Amino acid sequence: MAGPKPPAVNLSEAERQGLEKLVKAHSTPQQIVVRAGIILTASQGLNNEQVGRELHVGVDMVRYWRQRWLAG
Repeated sequence: MAGPKPPAVNLSEAERQGLEKLVKAHSTPQQIVVRAGIILTASQGLNNEQVGRELHVGVDMVRYWRQRWLAG
C-alpha cells in the first residue's frame, strides 16, 4: 500500500538554475551537491522513495531535505 504523497517541490527558473550551478561546480562540497540533487530530482514530481533510489540515498534523507526546502 502506498503512503501519503509527499508535498510537491515547485522551483522557479532562478532556483533551478542556482541548484544546477551548485551541482555542476567542481568546488561545491559533496554534501551540498547531494542536497541540491535531492531538491532538483524531487521537483520532477517523484516521491521520496523514487528520489532516494535514483540518487542512492535513504528515504529519510530525501524526506528531511524536501521538508527543509519547503520550510524555506
